[in-house]
Amino acid sequence: AWAQSFVAIAWAQSFVAIAWAQSFVAIAWAQSFVASSYADVVSNREPTQRE
Repeated sequence: AWAQSFVAIAWAQSFVAIAWAQSFVAIAWAQSFVASSYADVVSNREPTQRE
């Protein structure tokens, strides 16, 4: 019983760690996507402002 509870705790911890990693990757992907789109907007605005 103790071993089963230990395995259950380890499984839950690994599940939380995987979910945390996925959310971290999703946040980083969203930030890079916003940064790239923002850079595109800035790069598109610069020539028009200079002209």
